[in-house]
Amino acid sequence: MTGAVGRLLVELTVRAGAVVPRIRHTPGLSVAPLLIGRPKQQAAVMVPAILNLCAAAHRQAATAAVGLGLGDGTASRWETIRDHGLAILRDWPACLGGAAGHGSLGALAAIGAGGDRDDAVTALRRQLVGDHKDATRFGRNELGRWLTEGATPTARLLAEIRRRFDPALGRVALPAPVLADLTASIPPAREVTCADRVRGEPLLVELEAVEGRSLFVRLLGRLFDLLRCLDGREADLPTSPPGIGVAEASRGRLIHMARLDGDRIAAYRIVTPTDWNLADDGLLLRMLTSLPPDERLESAARLALACVDPCVPTKLQVIHA
Repeated sequence: MTGAVGRLLVELTVRAGAVVPRIRHTPGLSVAPLLIGRPKQQAAVMVPAILNLCAAAHRQAATAAVGLGLGDGTASRWETIRDHGLAILRDWPACLGGAAGHGSLGALAAIGAGGDRDDAVTALRRQLVGDHKDATRFGRNELGRWLTEGATPTARLLAEIRRRFDPALGRVALPAPVLADLTASIPPAREVTCADRVRGEPLLVELEAVEGRSLFVRLLGRLFDLLRCLDGREADLPTSPPGIGVAEASRGRLIHMARLDGDRIAAYRIVTPTDWNLADDGLLLRMLTSLPPDERLESAARLALACVDPCVPTKLQVIHA
């Protein structure tokens, strides 16, 4: 698995009018060997302590995998709000050379600072979508008006992305993994992103029918998933057999698998969204291949990385051959 510390190097070589990507992923610490032989209760303690980027989601999945219950999805939801908020308000503007506004980050910080969370959630929603009560129910015309009006930093950013980048960029269609994929000798190419959780929203269905599963559709999907979390809506988890724990992390569906010998852990495995999306011929490689070989390449590549959001430090290099 991709451990708590690893690194990712993405090299994009522009050659003969095309982008040739190369992805070098160096995994970090594997948690599984540390758990073998320990009491099953240790999984819910050690895993989130080591993999603390998505600690709440790992705790929920580990708790379920070793048969200690389904875990608490509420903590995972607040964790997702934090990660989505930082991505949308801080990281996305940086992809286009901008900076986050203090008001936007202040509204996000207030959610984690204690106090009246309802007021903080209301303030963050206003920073994202203004006075729209249910932006996830926009039609295409309403979306267009919202982008044109540019009443919030997020609307202006998405409008800029819509203006600068063709919808075909990042257009990749891969299915979500199924249980059988976990035991395949060579895992097939699959997509696991937070956009999966809101793919059924009418606007996303309509946009995908017109322009495919594009870069813009995935970015809008992350915004919609953040709005879902702010509304208090829990994600639907699939029914899984004993020994498999599932949680919805900010980057997508997280899977833990455990085999017990009595009350002790005999085997353990974690499959993260990053494992699927960075696989050979997987989502990230296919998205990068579709990018424009011109002055927009670096910005587009950073937005593609923001869609996949690998849970390891990432370095991007653009090489003109």
